[in-house]
This record gives sequence, structure tokens and C-alpha cells, in this order.
Amino acid sequence: MADKQKAVRESLGGEPGLGSFVLTEPRGSARRFGYRNHAKLVFRSRRAEGGGRETILGVYKPGSHSVVPAEGCPIHDRLMEPFLRGLRSLVEQMDIPIFDERHRVGDLRYALVRASRLKSAVHLTLVGAKPDPDWLGPLMKTLRSRYAALESGFYCTNATLGNTLLSGDIRRLFGPAGLLEKIGPRELESRPDAFLQANPDVATQLYAAAARV
Repeated sequence: MADKQKAVRESLGGEPGLGSFVLTEPRGSARRFGYRNHAKLVFRSRRAEGGGRETILGVYKPGSHSVVPAEGCPIHDRLMEPFLRGLRSLVEQMDIPIFDERHRVGDLRYALVRASRLKSAVHLTLVGAKPDPDWLGPLMKTLRSRYAALESGFYCTNATLGNTLLSGDIRRLFGPAGLLEKIGPRELESRPDAFLQANPDVATQLYAAAARV
């Protein structure tokens, strides 16, 4: 730890106001699993082992556009796992056309899900290439009937190339515009395109440390 303190002091040598900075011992998350309050996942259609097609919901492998299933990721908030599994299954059952990056056909691209411990609620933002797909209403209606935790739904139209998940075209379909969460003593509201620390426990530590400075 002494070596780390020395390295920090040297790196801050050109900043007189920070020269006395003290690096404290790192503090880990209170939870090893079930802590992440949002997921940004990719829909992908692929050939199933027994023939036909299957829908997966996951994340890109590093440095590629190959998708690894992640709907059951253990670090996601416990509210999100059954919802994400149900969402993927329902999209597959309804045969919703998944966007194909190579051929630029299909509709559904991404799912962004946020969870609130304070409200025991989930907000869902679906991203598609078309502005008003006919499957959107029936899908949202079924999700609302099956998952009491689904408080709000949004749809974002994004037909652009590249890795940008959201465009400026986000519309609210139902529910409140923002999701409330409690970080320490404060309640914060986040919308689909807003930044919020992914780990509320660690965010509480960060805000408390900032308040002491």
C-alpha cells in the first residue's frame, strides 16, 4: 500500500491542491452477485441445433459482433433474470423478426432493462430498426400481463450503422418516464438514456466519500 501511496503522490505532483491526497484501502461490493441494476443486451437469431431458428439475448464477445447468451447473468439484479428469460422466450414464440446486421433486414435489435430496489420495478426499452412495428403493441401487452414488476416501457427507433444502442428517437409507451432508485439518503430518477451507477451499494460509498471531501 505504501508503494501505491507514493505512486499516487508522484502522479499528482503537478497538482498542488492534490499533493496530500491519501489513497485508502479498496472496498469491494457488498454483493458478489445480483447487484447490477441494468442490462444492455443484443437480440440475435441463429440456427438451432435441431434445425430452424432460435432467438438469443446476450452480449458481444470482446472485439467481435458474435453474441453470447447473457439473459441469466448472475450479476444482474434478481428482478431482471426471470424477466429477461421471459422476454427472450416471448420474442421467439411471437416470431418477431430480429435485425440482421449483415443484410440490414429485420426489426428488433436491443433490449435495455433497468431495475430499482426501491420500487421493486423494472423499466424496459426496446430498440428496433423500424419506427412503428406491428409486433410492439402485442409484445408489450403480454409482458405487462405476465410481469407485475414491469412499470414502464419505451421504444427507440435506431436504424443507424455502428454500435450505438440508442438514438434520440425514444418514446414512452406506458408508465412513468423515470425510474426511482435510492442511493444513500437520496432518491434519484433515471430515464432510458440517463447514466446511473450500475451498483447501488458501491454508488452509495462513492457519494458518501464525495460528500466528505
